[in-house]
Amino acid sequence: DGSADLQVLAGGTYTQPDGGVTIIGTAAEGLGRLALVGPDVTTDLHDITVGQAGVGTLSLENQVQINLDGALVIAAEPDSRGEVITDEGAITADRIVVGGPEGGQATLTVAEADVVVTDVLVVGPEGQIEGSVIDLGGPTRQKGRQTGIRTTTLSLAAGGMLAVQDVVFGSDWTLGGSGSLPFPVVNDASVAPGDPGQPGILTIDGDYTQAPTGRLRVDLFAGGPTAQAGELDQLWITGAVALAGTLMVHVDPDAEAEVGDRFRIVTGTSCTGAFDAVVADPVVEVAVEYDATGADLVVTGLPVAVDDDTMAPAAFALSPVAPNPFNPRAEVALALPRTQQVAVRVVDLRGRVIATLHEGELAGGRRHVFTLDGTRWPSGVYLVHAAGEDVTATRKFVLVE
Repeated sequence: DGSADLQVLAGGTYTQPDGGVTIIGTAAEGLGRLALVGPDVTTDLHDITVGQAGVGTLSLENQVQINLDGALVIAAEPDSRGEVITDEGAITADRIVVGGPEGGQATLTVAEADVVVTDVLVVGPEGQIEGSVIDLGGPTRQKGRQTGIRTTTLSLAAGGMLAVQDVVFGSDWTLGGSGSLPFPVVNDASVAPGDPGQPGILTIDGDYTQAPTGRLRVDLFAGGPTAQAGELDQLWITGAVALAGTLMVHVDPDAEAEVGDRFRIVTGTSCTGAFDAVVADPVVEVAVEYDATGADLVVTGLPVAVDDDTMAPAAFALSPVAPNPFNPRAEVALALPRTQQVAVRVVDLRGRVIATLHEGELAGGRRHVFTLDGTRWPSGVYLVHAAGEDVTATRKFVLVE
């Protein structure tokens, strides 16, 4: 319940036993400080909590690097406070939480010449990151180069703050949460508004451009003709919106959606383009309608009830595209007898990939319906190709003017 300071100076060693954890600022009234001051400080660490119930500070100075094979958590509990500061220091961790969903006041300050590397970076409602740059989607475990904060997954809660000079986008990343991002976004990977199991609004202060390789995932948590914010994930843009790529829709089993339900999923000052493909859970059938400032998700159909003794699909089968020919949208269904990894793509007659409708695991024992959105495709003949783990299927369709 008092204060405690620990300094590890040049040439010193600080280690944890297997499965160990360092907790700085344990008691509610306590103040804990751990300073690693190099050079030549040796560490062997697993998990660190800075501010569990009290106030905690961790500082890395003069060429000190710590490598965690676990998590760095800053301000673990609602009334705690935690601060991590690097000054000629470096951190590598599997996961860094800067004030989690139930956490307290947390700050991660990274000096301009320093580097922090983590697979997952979570910024809570009272969390703040201060530094020069966030490199989103770069090779997070690459050594010997770069400065700044490097991560493949960034989740920003409402109220969380990114006080950084720039954000650089790499090739494989996920951006999500319910906070406000102070920079424009070019989505050539994955954007997922909201938090796991909770609806939310992700705000982007700038333009939003979704590339043909980009994916936007939204979850619907409630239905009804007067659905309000908080019942579904939304993307709010303070600038212009340009759409392409894939929209992925997950529907909560308790959503109780009805035909005609309309959900605003993207809003900006202007909106151009359209999603190349819409992939939805088989709970409902959906379509996307566009206007001058954004896009709405509309429920167009519900699954047909079946008898309990109805047989699951007996074989991997791709239905004919319907309608065919079409303009601008049609549907195709894939029947799966068992759960497996599946890739469903639209290609032209020269074999070039036009759109990826799905890539990943699909549940077996059901039909999966995919929407073909040809709004941005030139008229002509195309193929929809489905590849499972040991079988493929192809259907031809025609997009007319």
